[in-house]
Amino acid sequence: MNTPQQILVLGLAGAALGVATSAVRPEGLAPWDAVRPTAATDQASCVAPSSTAAITVPESLDLHRSGRASFVDLRAADLFAQGHIAGAVHMPCRSAARPQQVDLPTDRTVVLYGDDNDAEWAAEALRTRGFSDIRILGGDYQTWRTAQGPAESGACLGCTN
Repeated sequence: MNTPQQILVLGLAGAALGVATSAVRPEGLAPWDAVRPTAATDQASCVAPSSTAAITVPESLDLHRSGRASFVDLRAADLFAQGHIAGAVHMPCRSAARPQQVDLPTDRTVVLYGDDNDAEWAAEALRTRGFSDIRILGGDYQTWRTAQGPAESGACLGCTN
């Protein structure tokens, strides 16, 4: 049986945990957050389940070779400049709120790469601009390179950071 003091202590502990969570993660914790393996590492990490389809590196290589996909690099400008998928457009995560600045045909598959959470956010922003076939690369730039994916380097045009 719970005493009023125990109930009070549990209530205060819950409130303190809520305040601490808000301080660390102001956007809060979504109830659908889950621990699941990431495609790149097969190790558990805390990421929200994706509503955007993943694409493997071999599948994306086929799309790249056939010219049926546009690639969007969501990493920081300095990483993009050091090396990126050949022909990729640079759209760092925070500019994804303005996807009209990205000149991509809406009738092609769009393959996003960078941080998975940034990719999900960018995918949603692109959907609002009329893009429908959006995939998240199951792996990172290094995985692409290991698979002999074509790459190039150089700063993006229009980058200010």
